[in-house]
Amino acid sequence: MGLAGASEYIVTSTVRAAHRNAALAGFAGCATGATGATGSTGGCPTGPTHTTTPPPGGGGGPLADLAITKSVSPDSVYVGGAATFTLTVTNNGPAPATSVLVTDPIPSGLGITGSPPTGCSVAGEVLTCSHATLAKGEAWTITFDVMATAEGESTNTAHVDSAVADHNTGNDSASATLLAGSTGETSLSLSGGRHKAKVKLNGKLTSRKSPCDVASKNIKIYAAKKKGHLGDVVAKARTDADGTYRVAVEIKNKRFYQASFKGGDKCAPALSGQIKVAGTN
Repeated sequence: MGLAGASEYIVTSTVRAAHRNAALAGFAGCATGATGATGSTGGCPTGPTHTTTPPPGGGGGPLADLAITKSVSPDSVYVGGAATFTLTVTNNGPAPATSVLVTDPIPSGLGITGSPPTGCSVAGEVLTCSHATLAKGEAWTITFDVMATAEGESTNTAHVDSAVADHNTGNDSASATLLAGSTGETSLSLSGGRHKAKVKLNGKLTSRKSPCDVASKNIKIYAAKKKGHLGDVVAKARTDADGTYRVAVEIKNKRFYQASFKGGDKCAPALSGQIKVAGTN
């Protein structure tokens, strides 16, 4: 789409689980006597059957080579627009990988929309996905949708790890970048506050795009516990003939509200500013 002129900021987040290569290090600096039996010198374990040759696999454990790739489509959107990230994890072997874990921190400027993929959860803006066993040559694909919540460039990095030692850690991380530009011609407002047991919100969709008709358009309302987070969809509204809309939701712990309009062929997407409404704690 080529959104030139967008102010840029890059947020790179990587979560790295500890790799389990302690078994390989256990043979370093190990010196033995002539027979390798009781009475050996150095840090080797002793016993009648001890030898200086490490077992196959390095330290007696299996080895796997997990590789992860990441892509985003489209790679540029307007603020309020959506994109899909795709993660693919492949086990190049030789051993099966067990307890496979993918962590993908979602940077500021993006928010996950919809339900997490099967086997995944979201906490603290980090997507975490688990897979019991990945056989040699097997691939595991994860897809999820995000909304651009701020103008600029957002880069996030996913990482994969497992309970099996990885003999090639250079391909355990992958990144993708999404560029978000200002809509300019389409905007969405949100205001309101607490009224008894409900939060009453209202706003208006406006557009200077001549083909765009703001009447009878679907608006989604999000609520989050923390400022700057997109949160979950808590209500939906439909605009009147002049683009205005109203909605009421029950008061919950989620106090930061935002509205989105997904746009279409004739209307650009839009995202309102975030407002704070005092509720129960």
